[in-house]
This record gives sequence, structure tokens and C-alpha cells, in this order.
Amino acid sequence: MFIIQDQEFGGERPLYKLHDARLERVTIHLGESSIKESGNIDAYDCTFQGKYVFWECRRLLAQNCHFETTARSSLWYSENGRLVDCLVDAPKMFRRMQGIELQNCRFTDAQETMWDCDRVNIQNCEILNADYLCMRTDNIYIDKLHLEGNYAFQYSRNVEIKNSLLNSKDALWDSENVTITDCEINGEYLGW
Repeated sequence: MFIIQDQEFGGERPLYKLHDARLERVTIHLGESSIKESGNIDAYDCTFQGKYVFWECRRLLAQNCHFETTARSSLWYSENGRLVDCLVDAPKMFRRMQGIELQNCRFTDAQETMWDCDRVNIQNCEILNADYLCMRTDNIYIDKLHLEGNYAFQYSRNVEIKNSLLNSKDALWDSENVTITDCEINGEYLGW
């Protein structure tokens, strides 16, 4: 695996089509599509500032990374993305993806996050300001989520939520096959 350490990149597509690489303490500055059409990427202790970072990526692990506010829409049209111990300040993360795993992550502005996705696993995460979380997303498994945001899980199928706190107005509208166990849900018009 190719290793890139302690470097900074910016502008348009500086690591375009990068494959089989390990990024350590790398900063991606403002720009677009910095690691687009990539695959088999491990990123540790990295900072992402540019938008559309991992579009069309096949297998990504980001651990202890920071997606700043300007890194909006960083994971779209991709497969098998795993974030562990990450801080995500960027909105509109994850669109039309298959295979998303989030573990011990904190999202501070999760507006329009995880739309049109499939196979989502969320464990021990805090997702805030998350209006329209998981719109049209199927096959969701959640254990220990603290959610603050409205209209969550609309038009979703096969949703299992355990040990969670959901503060979400109008959640689970037009959803199907939903199981909720040992949770607190606060909101209006749930499950219409």
C-alpha cells in the first residue's frame, strides 16, 4: 500500500484516481474532487477542507479524521465507506452510497445526510442539526445514536434502532419494516 504522510494538497483533483493508499496526517485544502474515483483508501488523522473529496470511491476507511464545514458533500456515489472516531462538521455527507459504517463519530451539521443509501450501520454516534437524515435510505441498523434533527428516516425501509435518543419531529414518515427497541423518541406525527 502506497503511504502519503504529513503532506498538504489543494486545488482541483490533486489525488485523482488514487488507489491502494494510506494517508497519515494529510490535509486536503480547499478545492474540489481531491480524491475522486479512488479505491482502497485508509486515512488516519487527516483534515478535509475541500468539497466532494471521496466521490466514486470504492472502499474507504477514515479514522480520527476531521471533515470541516467546507468539506460538504464529501462522500457521494461510493461503496463501503467506514468512518471511525471522526468529527464531521460538513453537511450533505453520503449520497447514493452502498455500505456505510459509522462508529464513535460526531456530526455537528448533518443537514441532508445519507440520502438514497443502502446498508447503513451506525454505532455510538451523535448526529446533530440533522434535518432529513436517511431520506430514502434502506437497510439501516443503529445502536446508540443521539439524533437531533427533524424528518429523519422518511421513505426508508428495513430500519432497526436500539438504545438511542431521537429528537426528531415528523420522523419515520412513509417508512416500512421499522423496529425500535429501548429508545426514547421525541417528536410530532411519528410514522405517518
